[in-house]
Amino acid sequence: MVIVDKFTATSIDKMSKNNVGVKDELKASLKSNYCLRKMLDQMEDGLGADSWRRSQLDDIVWNSQHAKEPIKFWHRNIIECAKWLLRQPAYKEHLSYAPKQYYNDEGGRVYGEMHSGDWWWERQVTS
Repeated sequence: MVIVDKFTATSIDKMSKNNVGVKDELKASLKSNYCLRKMLDQMEDGLGADSWRRSQLDDIVWNSQHAKEPIKFWHRNIIECAKWLLRQPAYKEHLSYAPKQYYNDEGGRVYGEMHSGDWWWERQVTS
């Protein structure tokens, strides 16, 4: 089940009731928007609620209609977020920490992900 911005509570209730897009193992626990939100609130993200920072930009102009309105937003330290993501067991099989060169059947080099590029190879292998 994917929760998208501006998904209304009514549409989530309807999806839950009709079991649309809900995996079989989740059907029993996802009975309504309320139940889903309750489950999400119980999830621990590992960074903690105090890791959020509130900021404001005063010198950026949205457009001619909103020229004087400050932009207010919440953010987290990007390095701490990256560290947290790299520690997640769910991603273990999908992360690469060393460069690798891939070749197709004709012997031509294949570039796909960052670890298959020349830059990473040059930094870790030839240095």
